[in-house]
Amino acid sequence: MAEVVWGYCASSDIGHRSQRNREVRAAKTKVDVLKGQPVKPDQKPRAYILDSIRHPVEAHLLRHVYKDAFVLIGVVCEEEKRIERIAEKYNDGGRGNAREFMKRDADAEEKHGQHVGDAFHLSDYFIDNTVDRKKKTGEPNPDWDVVENLSRLVKIITHSELVRPSIAEMAMHHAQSAKMQSGCLSRQVGAALVDGCGNMVANGARRGTYRERVMYRLKPSSLRRLLPVTGKTKKPELRVVYPPKRSKILPEDFQEPALQYMLFPTHRQGVLIFMHFPDVTEEEFRDTLRHANPSFVLELRFSPRFDIGRLNRRLAFQTFQKHNTTYSDLTSSLMSHIDLDEVLISLKNFLETVNPSFDRPIVFLMNRNEFDESFMQNILQTVSSFSSAPSNVYEVPKYIDR
Repeated sequence: MAEVVWGYCASSDIGHRSQRNREVRAAKTKVDVLKGQPVKPDQKPRAYILDSIRHPVEAHLLRHVYKDAFVLIGVVCEEEKRIERIAEKYNDGGRGNAREFMKRDADAEEKHGQHVGDAFHLSDYFIDNTVDRKKKTGEPNPDWDVVENLSRLVKIITHSELVRPSIAEMAMHHAQSAKMQSGCLSRQVGAALVDGCGNMVANGARRGTYRERVMYRLKPSSLRRLLPVTGKTKKPELRVVYPPKRSKILPEDFQEPALQYMLFPTHRQGVLIFMHFPDVTEEEFRDTLRHANPSFVLELRFSPRFDIGRLNRRLAFQTFQKHNTTYSDLTSSLMSHIDLDEVLISLKNFLETVNPSFDRPIVFLMNRNEFDESFMQNILQTVSSFSSAPSNVYEVPKYIDR
């Protein structure tokens, strides 16, 4: 059991307070205080509690001297509750005096005055003391959890138990990491968004001085990257935009709208399906082939792989055979050399040789890391010269706005 030693300090005389702390330590370790000599520890577990730190210089000095043995606890409380407690505690209180006291306490005009606000942000551990310890009836308040939170801190310091970081602590870690990416040295700001389970949804940082409106949105991709989108206003702004929702592949996606005189729905003509790897799932791959029933699957990836979910190359080709679909690799002759112009030439040669009717859809297997959206437009232009039917473009995975 560690021995606890309390000490109270004011921010007016750091030298006097330091000497007093040396005397307290010497008394506890039962040694004499020698001028210019440190008070060596006696190898007994002992915790010194200083109440309280009111200036960032104090925090920096203690951290410089004691290194990891120094832990700063920041106690936070809602403003209205602080005003209420201060007004009740002092005879000359009142809400006006309480506000004036809080203002001076947080950031005094004097350079060497009290600057609790600056010191607070240097804390290693934070405690919320908004909830009263006792109810107005005098009974213990079960919602007061300060003891539990402090016990968690003791476990972390003493390594008596394995303590995992909380969701808030993990979010702050992500925000701190994002902050280091900022190129604005005067205002390094990082932010992180997490869901209810603690999974990071997005993060971002101030990368410079923006004169235009900046919005961060999530790219509809499994990698979830943040992309800046500029607007027309001059006021800097950060907005949260939810990513598009993934939609299930349905048979109606490849059928013409049913008319009154039609007994059975007909398949759409001129449908071009772009299937993006590695985003596509096994279910989406199988559903696309089953519902679209394509005539051809054209391989445009330079490293064709089908290991998604439980799928492999053998099962993929069995699926092609089941739906009477012809698979053609248009990049095998390129020897893994990424040349988009040669891919378009290979596609053109295939269309000239096969001359497909486009009564059934054609699927293009693509890799997002190798092609961009402009290349899709080049494919559409190439196909349009061989087909009189208007092209109906369909992308897998399929996304819809929330």
